[in-house]
Amino acid sequence: VLAQRAAEQAEILAIARSGDISRLPPYAELLAWRSNKGGSLVHVMARYGRIAALVEVLRRTKGAHLNSLDNYGRTPLAVSAEFGALASARALLSLRAEPNLREGP
Repeated sequence: VLAQRAAEQAEILAIARSGDISRLPPYAELLAWRSNKGGSLVHVMARYGRIAALVEVLRRTKGAHLNSLDNYGRTPLAVSAEFGALASARALLSLRAEPNLREGP
């Protein structure tokens, strides 16, 4: 069971990295999936500049992870900036991502 779960996690991560919209998982998995660093699919797609997929996930989830935090207190916008994914940052800002959101005081 654990091996199957790990394989499913890896498959979803590969989909997020590739940006293949046709292979996106069902709604519940879009909401629940987290990387080993606590990032949502939006975090991963933002890092890799998968704009169409990022926008589609946010549309399907009604923006659920637009400003979510990973285990390091980073939003998808912060991840896109950290990895130099400027198109992702622009897309997230146009979708009204909060630029000043961070974990802690």
